[in-house]
Amino acid sequence: MSRVSRTKLKEIKKEFITLMAKPENKENRMRFFVIDERFHKLLNEKCKN
Repeated sequence: MSRVSRTKLKEIKKEFITLMAKPENKENRMRFFVIDERFHKLLNEKCKN
């Protein structure tokens, strides 16, 4: 996996927040965070972090 610059990460974060703030995404917001939490847990287990 290649490295991502801080500037790019900030840009991605800003776009993500804008996307999640849209009314049509309100219903899916909680589901996304549950999936994201599970993904990070799995990633940490596989990478031994």
